[in-house]
Amino acid sequence: MDERHINLDGSSWYSFIDWHQELNKHTPTQGVLIYALRKAVELAKIVDHKDAPILYEHLRLVLEATQTHLWDEQTGYFISSKDRQIWMAPTRLWEPQKPASILNDFLETKPDVGITPSSLYHQLVEALIQVGEGHCCN
Repeated sequence: MDERHINLDGSSWYSFIDWHQELNKHTPTQGVLIYALRKAVELAKIVDHKDAPILYEHLRLVLEATQTHLWDEQTGYFISSKDRQIWMAPTRLWEPQKPASILNDFLETKPDVGITPSSLYHQLVEALIQVGEGHCCN
């Protein structure tokens, strides 16, 4: 991660998100980091681990940095390289209405890089359910 609390974008590491070679993995990997940090915070609270406050603070910094540096208000998407992305919608950065709007817009417009593996469709459906849009999955 860099000093802004954003994972590094480049060829010095590899993150598997999708088989699609043109998909820039930078922003989706930030979403995976947020998901993992949320789960770590939950687990630390359950077992009353002494580092729970440290994990929570790290999560707060990563969430703040993600909104500041990866969200493009003009396009209404998270930006990863030149691609519009929906990967961060289910990370609970905002109130439920905004992720719902992002996901609905994604479904109505063709993404720059489509979803390749079927397991990611599961993630899309789960994200829609999380933001109260599960009715569109019937």
